[in-house]
Amino acid sequence: MKRSFWMFCLLAVLLSGMAGAFRQIKTHKQQEIFPGKHVYLFTFDDRESGGSSRIVSLERHLGGATMAFLFGQNTVSWIGIGGTLETGGRKGLDLTQWDSIEFDMSTNRAIGANCGLVTFDSSIWRHGDYLSRRYLESPLETIQPGLHRIALDDFRLAPWWKARGYAKPSDTTRRLDQTVQFQVSLVLAGSKPTGSPDTLLLHRIQVVSDRSIIGLWVWVFPALAGVAALASLFRKSVRSTTPLPSLQVSSPPRLVAQESRPVERAPEPRSLELDNEKTALRKRLIGFLATNYSRSDLDADTVCKESSIPRSRLPEIVRDLDTSFKELLNGMRLKEAARLLRETENPVSEIAFAVGYGSIPHFNRVFRDCYGCPPVAYRTKPNGETPPREIDTPPPGP
Repeated sequence: MKRSFWMFCLLAVLLSGMAGAFRQIKTHKQQEIFPGKHVYLFTFDDRESGGSSRIVSLERHLGGATMAFLFGQNTVSWIGIGGTLETGGRKGLDLTQWDSIEFDMSTNRAIGANCGLVTFDSSIWRHGDYLSRRYLESPLETIQPGLHRIALDDFRLAPWWKARGYAKPSDTTRRLDQTVQFQVSLVLAGSKPTGSPDTLLLHRIQVVSDRSIIGLWVWVFPALAGVAALASLFRKSVRSTTPLPSLQVSSPPRLVAQESRPVERAPEPRSLELDNEKTALRKRLIGFLATNYSRSDLDADTVCKESSIPRSRLPEIVRDLDTSFKELLNGMRLKEAARLLRETENPVSEIAFAVGYGSIPHFNRVFRDCYGCPPVAYRTKPNGETPPREIDTPPPGP
């Protein structure tokens, strides 16, 4: 009997190993997110929160991206890199069928990090409404060279997102079916910066799945059979002269599933600013227009193509400036035209062409709509006329 039992156990172990190998080969899946041609990279830092950290350079190449940066002198300093997943619509990537996400990255010294995912909650989605976003994050104590695999179940709604009042403290919503961004923020706390640039190498980001119900049962069945054989052997080996009374061992009470259970974590670093991406795009748009407004061929498509601003984001950027693209461009042109009329004796036609208007009648019409008089009459008016409305934008970054 013992011989047949051990043979059964050996067979169960062999079947378990074979089933596990089969499941790993047949059910393992992965999908690369970065690098990819549909990923728009951006960076952010702590300067808008009073810090002095800054990005020195960002280089994208076939093997990924290299970012050089300098930490500031604050007690807690941080910088970050992220990617917007352009999928041809607002839905983003559906990560519900994946188990984990892998960040293949390294730094030139030990630095803590937060890995984040930005998703949309379709139940409250409104076009251009950033409150319908969900910021999920999972901390890394130290970035080591190589792969960092994080289970998607470990990503939680960021505490700083709740602290700012964008979600209730009891909110545990985790939507991964519309993932639109990934982020990696590097945090320096408790130590002084070196004064020389640090480097982050971001090689690859991919999602991985090892789930398979059929493969799981094929693997579990032999193990259960082995456990049953051991229990049968133990039961038959126990002998007693008198029957033992049946013992009723009270099992611990089952815990009722709670709505949410807080997870104890180390203190979180200073929160990331949510508007960094939008602010960077806005600075880029204003800077590009301020340099190229005199080009008569300038339109929305040309601006987006030459400044690397996603065309789908342009309406949202100018809407936040409480204007339109046409009004923003005309405002810059007319402001310069008014200055030239006041400070030079150049002909009106020459000024119109210099600020980007290819038609003199069109220039006269938009100038009169803005200043209430034609360009020639504007020269003779007293100083102090109200200029066109300027857009309130922060100064461009380095």
